[in-house]
Amino acid sequence: MTARFATVAFLLTASLHAGEWVLGADGDNRHTFAYLSRIERKPLHRGAELVFSGTVSYLHYDASDVTVSSPGIGAAVEYRIFGPRFSIAAGPGYEVRFTQRRNAATENEIEQGPVALGNATFLVAQRTWLGGDASYSFANEWRASRAQFKQGISDTLRVGLEIGWSGNRDLRIRSQGGLLEIPAAENTWLQFRAGTSTARDRNGSESSQPYYSVGIARSF
Repeated sequence: MTARFATVAFLLTASLHAGEWVLGADGDNRHTFAYLSRIERKPLHRGAELVFSGTVSYLHYDASDVTVSSPGIGAAVEYRIFGPRFSIAAGPGYEVRFTQRRNAATENEIEQGPVALGNATFLVAQRTWLGGDASYSFANEWRASRAQFKQGISDTLRVGLEIGWSGNRDLRIRSQGGLLEIPAAENTWLQFRAGTSTARDRNGSESSQPYYSVGIARSF
């Protein structure tokens, strides 16, 4: 069966208390991850701020010998420095996940632990951006990371390449592809992405499939 990898990211900003709502999801026929975050920012001094976030999320994946469903809730704080040509943020968090593992039997457990987060974006030349983000949850050992290259062709078009990794001991996913962005509003771009993804089970078996997506990307 041909699988489709779909990723959607919607970022909604609200003026109330200078807060922002962030809603996102990604997945394929092997896994789904969705989240809703509330973000608040506290300026420290020129070019620096603290970014507070509270998140509810849902992770589901099918590995070779287990199916896992794991809703969770967490909070994090990141220290962010920024300037005209860069933005760098990193910080800790903590999450609690209510995990069900189904194989020969069904097991329910509460997983909890720290989370590490980080992201960076650099304007390396006129209309040329390099960026990346990464996270790791000690609760379920799930890691996710992505690197992107974007080139502005005009004021109304960006193109780029990306590569990503995600997974834990049960299932690991690698993806690579391209993207295209056109402006939708101030600091907000309509994003089209497509490429291929490869899922590897812990028994060593692999499956590959194309992915594509349409979503919204917002710059902060």
